[in-house]
Amino acid sequence: ELSIISPIIKLFKKDHPDKKVVVLTRDDRKELYENSGIDDIFCFNIPGDYKTKTPRTNGLYETPENLATHQVNPVDHNKLFSKARQTILNKYPNIKFFSFNNLPFMPNPQFDFSQFNYDFKPNPINSEIINNIIFKNPERQVITIFSRHRVDLVHRNWTESNWKELYKRLNEMNYTIFISGKSPSYIKPLKKYTNMFILENLAENYNKSSILGLTIEAVRNSKFCFGPQTAGILLSNFMRIPNIYFGKEEVLVSQKYNPYKTPYYFLNANYSSNYEYIISVNDVINGI
Repeated sequence: ELSIISPIIKLFKKDHPDKKVVVLTRDDRKELYENSGIDDIFCFNIPGDYKTKTPRTNGLYETPENLATHQVNPVDHNKLFSKARQTILNKYPNIKFFSFNNLPFMPNPQFDFSQFNYDFKPNPINSEIINNIIFKNPERQVITIFSRHRVDLVHRNWTESNWKELYKRLNEMNYTIFISGKSPSYIKPLKKYTNMFILENLAENYNKSSILGLTIEAVRNSKFCFGPQTAGILLSNFMRIPNIYFGKEEVLVSQKYNPYKTPYYFLNANYSSNYEYIISVNDVINGI
């Protein structure tokens, strides 16, 4: 949604201002579309989001209770979203619905990502919150960290102990650090680290702010971003903010999903027997 769906819809509206465009999306994704000329945004919440349901770009899946089984079962999303779709049809009887299933994996058409509309304009309160924190610590460089930890999959995680050791080391450095993520799918730092700000907590404390809106503004003000190969690193690519990331697919992230050739530093990680990332905290610190 971040890399393809929202920017291609916004580009379509920009190119065809006379055509009606409505968006059916999760409530926590509306910042990708707001203030961009879209006619209507219909928001909904997937029951048990990230706990019993796992939304992905190519579909919607049941999150298994036993992660060791590796079984993630598809959900009939047409049935789940039928009420929201009917609400749109009641307002726009002649609207056409298009599916974005498997869009990133289609060999054709090949999209030119550089032509998409990545001009994100969150609610101004998000910028005020981020800028106020930065203003109080003018001597520190700003970085945004995406400590993604998948609860629906057992692979492509870096273990909680590694993240906590990294936070401990970074706390000794001269940074203002924004931590982006949505519970329960990321690792938080200890509350005693006064130079680290958890965006999810800030969103809960300030009305009209959001995790995604705060993330966009945090990235916009960052010297660089850091994390595994995940959506946050793609966001920094599209917003032309340098990033340091680790994973196994350098070309995918640094070329296919990097239309503006945003500078990056890649840390190649190995896989354990259950496909967790293996890379030392020392290597990560040296990379940073």
